[in-house]
Amino acid sequence: KEKKEIERILAELSSEAAAYREAIDLDYRMLVQLDVIFAKAKLAYRMRAWAPIMNDQGRVELRNARHPLIDPKTVVPISLRLGTDFDTMIITGPNTGG
Repeated sequence: KEKKEIERILAELSSEAAAYREAIDLDYRMLVQLDVIFAKAKLAYRMRAWAPIMNDQGRVELRNARHPLIDPKTVVPISLRLGTDFDTMIITGPNTGG
């Protein structure tokens, strides 16, 4: 008897919640997007990373750039500029070995 009452209450709640399915789904998708944004921000903060500043002049400037998957204690940072004096550069060195 108690089990049937629990099932009835749950069915009633489910039926009432179904009316808000689209709003609940939208809220869920927005929360997922916010979670991804905050996870990226947390990772960037821990890595001391910066968002790129985009331009339409074909210039690239990296300051103390480093491979994000290599231990920060051993990675060798590199700074470079392309699009002003040079438009091509070959990078070799100890960071990824190839």
